[in-house]
Amino acid sequence: MKKFFILYVFLPSLMMAQAPDWYNADYRSMKYPSETYFSGYAVRDIQSKEDVGEAMNKVKDAARVQAVSSIQIHVENVTKDERMSQSVQDMKNFDEQIFESFYTATTTSTDLKLNNLHVEACQDGNIVAAFAYVKKSDIIRQLDKSITGNLSKIELQLDNIDELVAQGQKIEARTKLKPLA
Repeated sequence: MKKFFILYVFLPSLMMAQAPDWYNADYRSMKYPSETYFSGYAVRDIQSKEDVGEAMNKVKDAARVQAVSSIQIHVENVTKDERMSQSVQDMKNFDEQIFESFYTATTTSTDLKLNNLHVEACQDGNIVAAFAYVKKSDIIRQLDKSITGNLSKIELQLDNIDELVAQGQKIEARTKLKPLA
């Protein structure tokens, strides 16, 4: 009886220990506030005949995309609407057929690669969840380095173009200038 009592008392705490703290939405918003972090959270059911590892990878990717898309996003929307009407009219009656088709597709993608993006995942029964987060200050530092590096490369190329112009090689200078525009 004592064993069952001890098991009954400690079982809830053992079950709660399996899920990480970020699994709770209140904890996530308190520990990773949107003023300091970009974050993404994804959850999904494991489909029948789906490998747990595959489900984990999918949910991690979804969390990554959600975190990164809050930083920079490109949206492409394609809409195609076709309507066709065919009518036949004679002296006695009027017959019309209308054919309609509608197609829409939205693609969301990001071009940003983050070095400090952390992704964690867990499984709770038939559900897998993932949480991705990165500090805004880390992103600012990374983007600052990237911008500074790209500006240095452009300045070097512009110096090279100025030398070509000074030497009278204007056609070659123009071809080297086009990619910079």
